[in-house]
Amino acid sequence: MPRRDHPGNPLKAPTPEKKSDRNAGPQHPNGFTSKMNASHCIKIAVYSLDLPHYACADLRLVTPFRRLREHLDFRWAVQDCNGQSRIDADPVEWADLIVVQRYFPLKETSALLEIILASGKPVVFEIDDYLLEVPPSHPLYHNFQRTAPFIRDFIPRVNLVTVSTDAMRERLLGFNPNTVTLPNLIDEAAVTPAIPVADPTKTVIAYMGSPTHDQDLKLIEEALFRVKEKFGEATEFIFWGCAGTRLAELGRVIPFDDSYASFLKTLGKIHFDIGLAPLADNPFNRCKSNIKWLEYSAHARAGIFSDLEPYRESVAHGKTGMLVGADPKEWFAALEYLISHPDQRKAMGRAARKDAFARFGLSKGVHRYLELYKGLLKR
Repeated sequence: MPRRDHPGNPLKAPTPEKKSDRNAGPQHPNGFTSKMNASHCIKIAVYSLDLPHYACADLRLVTPFRRLREHLDFRWAVQDCNGQSRIDADPVEWADLIVVQRYFPLKETSALLEIILASGKPVVFEIDDYLLEVPPSHPLYHNFQRTAPFIRDFIPRVNLVTVSTDAMRERLLGFNPNTVTLPNLIDEAAVTPAIPVADPTKTVIAYMGSPTHDQDLKLIEEALFRVKEKFGEATEFIFWGCAGTRLAELGRVIPFDDSYASFLKTLGKIHFDIGLAPLADNPFNRCKSNIKWLEYSAHARAGIFSDLEPYRESVAHGKTGMLVGADPKEWFAALEYLISHPDQRKAMGRAARKDAFARFGLSKGVHRYLELYKGLLKR
């Protein structure tokens, strides 16, 4: 999938925005003026260098906030202007509560962060990747090194830290005891019905991830080539957004799409039978979420996942997916089984869909945002 890490430079130099018209009303990411009665809504200013259509912004803030539109309103206070981030400070005054996301803390934003912290408004820091310990092999390592010291300084000073996993919560509790887990939620309304199978004799194997996942894919290169050697034309491979030079030889490569909504629409139009989610074992990946399991499961597709924290709490091995170690032989064995047992594979996908919607459906969990924010405003 088009993951949270945008493949370009995510740390664009911010530029100050001119004073906005404070009578214009709350502005949404699409630029339209809200017509909601603000007196009945919690007003939230969002400061994020992710554009609203990026996966992190969409999953963690935009979609939940829109689902809660009867209870809250929000302004995305950062706009992209020809590759530069233009930041509007006015929403700080307008808002009841301020959310700062991911790598917004930087040297260039320090002055504004001080204004935010001194505003007297509750401040939430939202982070869904463990940016304090990014491995040197990560393509954006040097970019994230710029933000890490400012994140460390910022976290202890906010009222609440929201994270996507319990593993990350454990690592950040030492910085701020008011750290809570808001798991990623799958929007049931965004999932389209599965398309008919074009060729029932062929098993389609898919990997989805941004271009930052080359190191993860290398874990399973050997296994995928073995699968192709054994099953030949009975298998087809799709690499969505990320594929090393060798893997691109195996099948179709779909270009990275930085719009999460667009990705979900396209996902519903492409048939695949098995989804893959390898992860290299390091502290950064151990704090990642189960988002690939959610996406594969929402479309009733069986998946094979690295046996690490992101998936251990979600996947019931053999029932709602398969958990495997780092040995390529384990990946080959799991793929061989799912290819050779289509009925069990389909049953696994159906069970995963039911479980994902029951535990992580947006309609089931979005109330947690409202509860947390209301709690902050009552303090």
